[in-house]
Amino acid sequence: MGFSEHLFAYISESFMWLPTLAAIGTIQGIDVNGCNIITEDAKQKLINIMTSWISLFSEATDEINLIYGKSIKTFIKDDIINRLKALLKLAEGLSNKDDCYILYLGL
Repeated sequence: MGFSEHLFAYISESFMWLPTLAAIGTIQGIDVNGCNIITEDAKQKLINIMTSWISLFSEATDEINLIYGKSIKTFIKDDIINRLKALLKLAEGLSNKDDCYILYLGL
């Protein structure tokens, strides 16, 4: 279960707060189309971001219209929450292990 490009774009500003590794070294944020490594250093921040989005979307109606730029797309609330919970589960798993990371390979 992955993110749609539209959903990712909608919440992507918050991913810019994560320190990540890329081919060029340590950067701030996630490159939507690139390859990034979310390290142990960013795990708690990712957990906090995902928990906040889950809480926010939990307050929405069953169908959610997300506007990004000039584009509007309708999502089902439970689908969004399940996708966010899947990423949260990955981040929480990372927090229980040493020398582990999440590899992001782009959309």
